[in-house]
Amino acid sequence: NFAPPPSLYFNGIMGLAANDPKATMAISAKVRETGAGFGYGALAAGADILIAEALLADGAEIHIILPVIPSIFKLMSVEPFGREWIERFDAVIERAANIEIVDGGSDLSFAAIEVAEQVAKGRAIDNARRMESSAVSLMVLAPETAFAAEAGSYILELEPTAETGTAPPLANSELSILIQYGPDFSQLMQLADVQSARKELTKIRRKNADASIAVSLGVGTGMSDARQTLMRRMLSVAEPGTTIANVDAAMVFKAHNPEMWIEPLGELPETGGATSLYALAMI
Repeated sequence: NFAPPPSLYFNGIMGLAANDPKATMAISAKVRETGAGFGYGALAAGADILIAEALLADGAEIHIILPVIPSIFKLMSVEPFGREWIERFDAVIERAANIEIVDGGSDLSFAAIEVAEQVAKGRAIDNARRMESSAVSLMVLAPETAFAAEAGSYILELEPTAETGTAPPLANSELSILIQYGPDFSQLMQLADVQSARKELTKIRRKNADASIAVSLGVGTGMSDARQTLMRRMLSVAEPGTTIANVDAAMVFKAHNPEMWIEPLGELPETGGATSLYALAMI
């Protein structure tokens, strides 16, 4: 019987030399061990690019999830490590099935990187559910930060080998989750973590089964006018009794709770682009 291949979410250390055959072979072997047919992750110089190249070599479909627009990510996470990594970044970008940029603002920050990693995980889990397959992870870590792999995860330990290159300092932006509901959109709250947001959503739904609820997750945007306008627009298209979320919120919630039901609803047009919306049900 044909079984769809697993969906892989990945991340790993920078600090690897571009001409390190040991790292290249070890990562290629570990990627092949996962049997992945789909890959989701970022594309920093080092392990990320090596994993993506190995996935492509094995015929997998890769989806690049970046914490900021490609030009800024490339400037911060690729260019400091040398010309060869730049060329390999560009080559992988050209072959990617798609490139997704999380709502991380214009600066590369720890919070934006964390959101991008969680979106990649959520994407892999969601794709595996739709394919009736499994989601697995691959992390490439330095020996001093490695830990035991759990079921469905693969850990590869590698010593950094790059002799030059240091990434610039990251910005200090914060994650924010907005929840809005109620008559005339009167109830608006801001939370700083997923678990607190899940509890609030469950509480709201238990109190009012017919409430329309909007959820938006972003980094560095807080209660900005643009964010609040988006929330009101999201609520204006929500059916009674539904919870709708921007794509980052939906995927991060999925990453934290793989059994959560999420379903794409289409796009909400905006100036300069569109916001993908999802329906979700708390469990």
